[in-house]
Amino acid sequence: MTKKIIFHHPLPLNFNSSSGSGIRPVKMYNAFVSLGYEVDLVVGYSSERQAAIKRVLRNIQAGEKYLFCYSEASTMPLALTDIDHLPRSPFIDACFFKALKNNKIKCGVFYRDIYWKFDNTSPNSFTQKAKKWFAKFFYRLEVFTYKLFVDNVFVPSIKMEKYIPYIQKEKFIELNPGLVSNPFVKKIKQENMQLLYVGGTTGFYNINLLIEVVGKHFSENIFLTVCTRPDDAAALKKVIPNIPDNVNVVSRSGEELLPLYEKADCACLYMEPSTYREFAVPIKLFEYVGYGKPVIASSGTWVGHFVSEQGLGWKIDYTESALRRFLQQLLSNPSLLCAFGESVREKAHLYSWENRCIEVERALGRVK
Repeated sequence: MTKKIIFHHPLPLNFNSSSGSGIRPVKMYNAFVSLGYEVDLVVGYSSERQAAIKRVLRNIQAGEKYLFCYSEASTMPLALTDIDHLPRSPFIDACFFKALKNNKIKCGVFYRDIYWKFDNTSPNSFTQKAKKWFAKFFYRLEVFTYKLFVDNVFVPSIKMEKYIPYIQKEKFIELNPGLVSNPFVKKIKQENMQLLYVGGTTGFYNINLLIEVVGKHFSENIFLTVCTRPDDAAALKKVIPNIPDNVNVVSRSGEELLPLYEKADCACLYMEPSTYREFAVPIKLFEYVGYGKPVIASSGTWVGHFVSEQGLGWKIDYTESALRRFLQQLLSNPSLLCAFGESVREKAHLYSWENRCIEVERALGRVK
């Protein structure tokens, strides 16, 4: 029997996205399709979703059977995802979720992050303050919608649930990002040990200590590549005006990343610990694992705990001395890198996007 589901996302699916928030919905959609699901899309801006919602509800009234509805939230409030961020139809999604509930079709939403609860920047002007208040009102309205009409809220890590207001604790289910295994990535031998970091370098993404230690203590035998967006690269060079010679800052995406992974001995998520880092799950972690790269992460973070527990890398105290000692150990024991790399490659299939979709079906299934 055909397995038919509804896939909801309050933006168009961007099949060329390079950001985690754009990548994840596409990967989940593709994985559902690859598993044999027939997927009815309710995606796009408000007018597009409204038309799709009418079509799906007509199908339901005509007797169409859906296993469940899976929704991928945006990093923006649900009602403000149109291009100009105006709430043209602020209740269409809530009404849709309510209609699904009334028709006994279970619905789960993946709630990606909660940056808005951790934004400590102080707006300067009245306009900025008004915009911030406006956005937070609609973030809270979105969460309240999930409380009323959604059966499960998937979160990247279960530790995130205590920061999300209104929603009943029993609704939360951990759903990590997935990965695409890249078993044919060859390792290009380099003279120096090669470290790779891919991601942001501002705000919650503080990698300054990593750059400092590599530049100060390992100028002759470790090379670090930082791959980040052009704006972040410019911001990083303002914070660290004299980037060390053995640290290369580049901006690559998509297939351009492959040569960086081919050279890398291991990848880094060695960031300054914070309350946010206690539950944040970067999608880049699983990209690293998909390329078979062991991960250096900082203690006191979710990533550090995960890579240590799963045997995917090492968690190192966030101090100059601890990182220096660890990197020296790696240089003295190159076989350790090879062993960890092989272990990561063997485990990568466990974290596939297809497995994440199977976790969703286990959670939602069909209402009896």
